Amino acid sequence: MIKHIFFSIIYLISIFFLASCKKENNVPNSESEFTYNVQSTIPYHTINVVDKGFLGKSGSNKIVFFQAMDDLKSTLMELERQVNDRDSVFNKTYAHLSSEELEAKVDSLNYRSEEPLYDFNKKLGIESLFSAIAAKEAAFLDQENPDWSRNPNDHFIDGLATRAFLNLDCEVMIGDTIYKLTEDGYYAIANKDFKSLALIEENESIEGLDNVTYFGPTGEDFYKSTLTAYTKEDCKTNKRVSGYRTSGNYKIKYVLSIWTHPWDQRIAIKHDSYKKIKKESGKKKSFAFPCEHGGK
Repeated sequence: MIKHIFFSIIYLISIFFLASCKKENNVPNSESEFTYNVQSTIPYHTINVVDKGFLGKSGSNKIVFFQAMDDLKSTLMELERQVNDRDSVFNKTYAHLSSEELEAKVDSLNYRSEEPLYDFNKKLGIESLFSAIAAKEAAFLDQENPDWSRNPNDHFIDGLATRAFLNLDCEVMIGDTIYKLTEDGYYAIANKDFKSLALIEENESIEGLDNVTYFGPTGEDFYKSTLTAYTKEDCKTNKRVSGYRTSGNYKIKYVLSIWTHPWDQRIAIKHDSYKKIKKESGKKKSFAFPCEHGGK
């Protein structure tokens, strides 16, 4: 009896130490084991989604509304912070892995550094420019031999957080003003006038629309207008150069751009990396590896 109790105690102690060692040396290996607890400061109480009353050329019938410009600016900064912090936590969690092991971990967890942007869109209940491009690019990358000149991610709006609050027609409303972004500049439409927005969509002109101003190139070679337009001649804004380079199994996309939006002006140097891999079926597939750099 004493011998039986003795071995029972030894067995329990052994189990305790084994469990302790396992806990101390535990390496996360499943999706449920990687967590990033967002401490969000996004002012959701100042953000709404408004019906436009018509379907835009790119398919949007709703627009995100911010009560004030400062609300949009703080939201943009917060979304960028959340994406960067999520990546930082992920890299620290798996800092012990080699580059190859880290890539495998990204694939096995289906890790997305942009998860805060998806969460933002989900909370608002709107399909944004970001989510639309992400879905199209996923289908594009699933092709065996994608035509890189047709990558949906090659959009003149480079900032992912900016894409997250724009609709598919690159529009957002701040206070009483509707802003519509274009490759060359942007429209500012006063008094929440969706009828003027619809006319711009239909005619691509602001002639006769007294409550609309276009900030961008001027002259007869652009939209004819009797209104005063604005351009930063000294800054040569809204310029973008991008392309691809191949290095081994990687295709590197680079972007150099400078642009002016109603809320900020930025100079960006950015790159995305794509790697060719083999699926179990033997079919080659490209996927986007989270490797993006940018600057303001």
